[in-house]
Amino acid sequence: MTTLSIVPVSHNADLCDIYPNQGEPQACFIALDLRTGRMSAQTNPEIGNAVPMDVWHGLVRRYYMPRPPLAVTANALMQNIAKHAQTILDHAAVVWDGNNNVVRTHERKCDLGRVFLKPYNPRWECDCPIALEEQAIEAVTSSLDEEDSVSLIEAGDWFDFSGADEYIARVEAGESIEDVAASIEQEIDALNNNNPNEYWAVMGIQEYLLRSHKDNLSGT
Repeated sequence: MTTLSIVPVSHNADLCDIYPNQGEPQACFIALDLRTGRMSAQTNPEIGNAVPMDVWHGLVRRYYMPRPPLAVTANALMQNIAKHAQTILDHAAVVWDGNNNVVRTHERKCDLGRVFLKPYNPRWECDCPIALEEQAIEAVTSSLDEEDSVSLIEAGDWFDFSGADEYIARVEAGESIEDVAASIEQEIDALNNNNPNEYWAVMGIQEYLLRSHKDNLSGT
């Protein structure tokens, strides 16, 4: 029998991964490896719906969250679903299907009850133990509250409250937008580190500085 082991999240920023030129963070989920028993909170490194082969073949299960959680929330969530995850491990079996190692978690008669969800995670609409436990896990991961999550805000809205004149003046004085943006991000990081129960992710800082600088040059 495979025993569950939980990998804790260390920092609030770990599950808020925003790629350049994207307005939303990458999807985040609880991953359960049915081979090793390892459960962890992760972000999807792929753009779009691509998934690795171990997910495609069911060796790793993913339970998605609607938004990036704070570290303390993710760790508490994994503890809350630990009993369900262990039951899944107790019933899962790695089998050879003639081409690949795959995980069989249900009776063969339940194949018609399988519905594939984006991105390729199967949901089982049957009464198998695995189906019931996965439904219980998804009920927890899908109900994440905003106050327990990373706070996402556009740079324009952030600076409406905090003010941006000082930073724009530095750009107009010849300092590079990249350096000024890095300085702003360090200040935000310091603010976040002073409050472990809240984390602000400010999006589009460089774009905001560039746009404001151009507006000043044009007199608008």
